[in-house]
Amino acid sequence: MKHLLEASLQVPRALLLGTLRTMAKLMRLLTFGRLKYSRPVEGNALYMSLGEKLWYGYKFYGNPIREPERGKNIREHFLNNPPEGFWDANASLGANTLHGANATNASHGANAVSCNEVSRASVSNGANAANTSNAAPKGLPSITIAFAGDILPCPDFPQTPSGHLIEVINFFKTADIRCANLESPVLASKPICIPPEDILAPPDMNNSPEAIKYLLQGVSDGITIFSTANNHAMDQGVEGVVTTLDFLDELGVLHVGTARSSTERDAFLMVEKRPCAGNFVARCENSSPFRIAFLSWTFSLNCHSLPVDQEYLANTLRLNLPGVDISPIAAQVREARRRGAEAVVLFLHWGLEDESFPLASQIDTAHRLAECGVDIICGNHPHALQPAERYVWQEKNSTDGFLRESLIIYALGDFLTPQPHLGMSAISATMEVTLVRLILQPLHSNESFPRSDGRVVIYDVKTKQYDRSE
Repeated sequence: MKHLLEASLQVPRALLLGTLRTMAKLMRLLTFGRLKYSRPVEGNALYMSLGEKLWYGYKFYGNPIREPERGKNIREHFLNNPPEGFWDANASLGANTLHGANATNASHGANAVSCNEVSRASVSNGANAANTSNAAPKGLPSITIAFAGDILPCPDFPQTPSGHLIEVINFFKTADIRCANLESPVLASKPICIPPEDILAPPDMNNSPEAIKYLLQGVSDGITIFSTANNHAMDQGVEGVVTTLDFLDELGVLHVGTARSSTERDAFLMVEKRPCAGNFVARCENSSPFRIAFLSWTFSLNCHSLPVDQEYLANTLRLNLPGVDISPIAAQVREARRRGAEAVVLFLHWGLEDESFPLASQIDTAHRLAECGVDIICGNHPHALQPAERYVWQEKNSTDGFLRESLIIYALGDFLTPQPHLGMSAISATMEVTLVRLILQPLHSNESFPRSDGRVVIYDVKTKQYDRSE
């Protein structure tokens, strides 16, 4: 009787799925391409209206959105602000203050591929590209951080890396710190659950410990930090959050975005890098010349809600809403600076799936967050490669004329685990960012070492794109 009931349910389900796919195709044909532009919706499953659900289904079934919102000049914005030219904004100041470097060098990053150009042009031609930048200036302490996209559950990774996986290894492994978004819980007690290929299936994902170990030890030469705040963080409930963090702790992998207690949430992640030793230590209390804070927030938990007395489980904020109150993130940034962070990296899980550009409201929010003191924003979630930008701004009440520069990465796509049923998931990128500390000239000839003025800046950005559709 049970089997008869299951079989009877499969017929209407199959008919419904077929109807949805047909409707998506008809919508594209009958609107004559007018649905190719992005729309300013929130994309939060918990608050979706019927109209937004239909729009989501339209994109899901073979209609990825490659054009930005109309009338917002978004494409022009990214063409005019590519993620290159860092270090040049203060060249006139640096000529008299920097030690051991050519502060007027305007070529660094000139050959870097704009993520806008990658996401827009390379989808069709599949070109791989990376810049060939110089190392950090002689005499300046530096650190490199590599950023990758979403890591989704995958039933089987290739045992012998080849093709684009080798490119990932070669590009990724040279960085001092390597970061990616862990898009699902990791529970050995439950079967692996991969992203569904239809919108009627529940998206409660789960990854396997074996897959994560393989990623850490084989493919990427050791991811050192996982961002864990994302819309799938609560897919396996409280147990999923706690067990995943316990598992990462056992492996010695740093993480930020979800927590087992309010104390752990409030501590966030402070990484110390010792330039002389070439390594880094987590949450070191000693004063260090290189201290970097890592924060992580998500715009949604899908249809899940945090228990009333356990809001600390995941950092959530409705980031896709226009004019969203960013004070909770700003408070963490201020606390990070108070604890001695010389640079702040913020992971944001936000944006709209299957789209090539961020919303205009996202760009505004990113700029406001940068002006709170965030040096690097690394976004993900769209399962598509989106642009990055160099944002130049000046601190309020600043009297030294120093211009701040922030790198904003809106989305890097799916890292290593593309979803064939999504139109743009095969295209992704990784980015490597070099941070340097500005150094003042010695005041006296008997001073052996130049002194730090406490300012860490972005020196260079490299981009590497991957096309796994071939």
